[in-house]
Amino acid sequence: MSRAEGFAAVPTWMIRDTRVSVHAIAVFASLASRAGFEEIHPSQTTLATEARCSERKVRDALNELEQLGVIRRERRTSSVGRASNGYTLHPNGRPPGVPASPAGTYSVPARTTEVPARGAAGSGTSEQITPLIEVENLEVDNSQVDRAFEALWNLWPTPRRSTRKVVEKSLRAALKAASWSTIESAARDHVLVWQTWPAGDINFVPLLSTWLNQERWSGARPLPRSGGRLSVVDAGRAADMLLAQHEQRAVGA
Repeated sequence: MSRAEGFAAVPTWMIRDTRVSVHAIAVFASLASRAGFEEIHPSQTTLATEARCSERKVRDALNELEQLGVIRRERRTSSVGRASNGYTLHPNGRPPGVPASPAGTYSVPARTTEVPARGAAGSGTSEQITPLIEVENLEVDNSQVDRAFEALWNLWPTPRRSTRKVVEKSLRAALKAASWSTIESAARDHVLVWQTWPAGDINFVPLLSTWLNQERWSGARPLPRSGGRLSVVDAGRAADMLLAQHEQRAVGA
C-alpha cells in the first residue's frame, strides 16, 4: 500500500464533537477515501477492516452518520430482489431542498465552522462532497450457499441444528451481511468451546438458525463452563503430563 494514495477528508466538527463515536469517524473516513472514483463499492467487510471494528459496528456507525445528516442512504431494489444501497456524503450536512450532485462527483467544500444538529440535516450552504457510494451487494450463488450450508450443518451440535429449510434461509441472509470466511471462522471457534461443556449443557447452545439470525459471529466467544470436558488439545497435554510423571517415578525407583 502506497503512502502517496492521498487523503480522506473528515469534517473537523466530527472530530471535535465528543458525542460522535470513533467508529462513525472511522467509517466516514473509509467512505471519504473513495470520493472521486467513478465506481465505489466497499463491502461491509472492507469497511470493518479499514475502520478496525466489526461489521455490526459498521452498521451502527452508518446509522449514526445518517442521523447526523452527513450521509444519505438510498435503498434500492432490482428485478431479482435486494440490490446494493447507495450512500451520498454531506460532510457539513445537506441543506433542505438542495438536490444531490451527480453520482461520482467530488467538489471541495468551502470552509465552515457550522456543526449540524444531531438527528437533523445541517443548514450549511457550502458545496458538499457528494459521491454515490454503494455498499457491495453480497449476492451469493446457490453453489456457495450449498457448500456453506453443508459445512455449518456438519459442524453444529446435532440436537441444536433446527431444520434444514430454516437454516438455509438464515444462512442466505447472513451471507449478505458478512463474508463466509468470517462466519465459518467464528462458528468453528464457538463450537470448539461448546464441545468442552458438560453434556447436560447442550441445550444452552443456540440453535444454528438463531446464531445466524442474531449475527452471533460478530459477538464474543462463549465461555468455558465448570465441570466441562477437556478439549482434544487439553486432553493431550494432560496425558503428556501423566506420562512424564510416570517416567520420573520409574527413574527414581
